[in-house]
Amino acid sequence: MNEKQEIRRSQWKLILLAAVFVVPVLAAYIIHINPQWIPKSTRNYGILYKPTVRLARFTLETQDNKAYTLDMMRGKWSLIYIGSGSCHKICQETLIKARDGRWAQGTEATRINYYYVLTTDGFNGDKAKLLKSYPGLILLHGNSEQRAQFINQFRTSKTQQPGSDDRLYLVDPAGMLLMHYPVGFRHIGLMEDLKYLLKWSQIG
Repeated sequence: MNEKQEIRRSQWKLILLAAVFVVPVLAAYIIHINPQWIPKSTRNYGILYKPTVRLARFTLETQDNKAYTLDMMRGKWSLIYIGSGSCHKICQETLIKARDGRWAQGTEATRINYYYVLTTDGFNGDKAKLLKSYPGLILLHGNSEQRAQFINQFRTSKTQQPGSDDRLYLVDPAGMLLMHYPVGFRHIGLMEDLKYLLKWSQIG
């Protein structure tokens, strides 16, 4: 093999190596901004945002009163429940489904965070019991302005008020609102959606 052929061979190796890393990320991004391209058989459970919504920057606080921002949410898939400071029966059932949907992914579960965002100043119940019942749950709160700035982005229609109807929301690792799950959704539907997204997405 002469020198020119060796150079050409090295160039092709570099191109193939770049493609291995770039193509999956590019494909995932294209799907995120064009959710209508997802085959119907893979989107027959969670309800897609049409168009998807990019979350604006926000600042909330954790249960330890530490700042929590959009940058801290990015990089992982996020399951978000928005509710009052008193976690009623439906709230508990929804958090169980989010917890179990995450656990069901096995070793891939670390790619998912799940959140309880309060519509009130703080949590009125037994916080220690809540966090024990839902390991890994990130509890977020804020003042009225911070809450409104964050929560209003999750509207699925002009009349729907996030936090009043016990929906679960799915945000992708780029900070895009991708799907929502109305009250009473089935465990298996969420599990299958997450399984598919984690399998085919190279981000998060």
